[in-house]
Amino acid sequence: MPVTEESPLAIRDLMLATFIAAAAFGLARLSPASQQDKKVWIAWFLAFGIASCISTIAMLPACALLMRARPLKQSLIYSGLYASMFIAVEWMIVGILIWRAPQFVGPYPIYVALSCLMMSFAGTLVLAALAARAEGYQLTWGRREPTT
Repeated sequence: MPVTEESPLAIRDLMLATFIAAAAFGLARLSPASQQDKKVWIAWFLAFGIASCISTIAMLPACALLMRARPLKQSLIYSGLYASMFIAVEWMIVGILIWRAPQFVGPYPIYVALSCLMMSFAGTLVLAALAARAEGYQLTWGRREPTT
């Protein structure tokens, strides 16, 4: 909610969210693989489920770092360090696997794709937080005073 006033979601906002979800599923249905093999949908749901879990667990604290009431530059630095930490941990695990158990190392494009996925989550989060902060939104801590 904005710092100056409290505004509920409008019907327009809910319709926009519905449109975005419908457009995403419509684009997924245009995929040639989805028209030939119906088992592809299981893979789609698994991939999106895993991506949602990664996004929620890894990037939700970064959102709190971005939306707290501190200088924007400091918030961007903290959230950037937080997001890059996850990418560094991924590549450290790959390095340890190469060093200790090379038979378990998968194809490198998978690791690059996972790094790009995390960077895109972080970039989307930063842009959304910048847009929210530009509108006056911020994360507050503690309880709100009851309105009379």
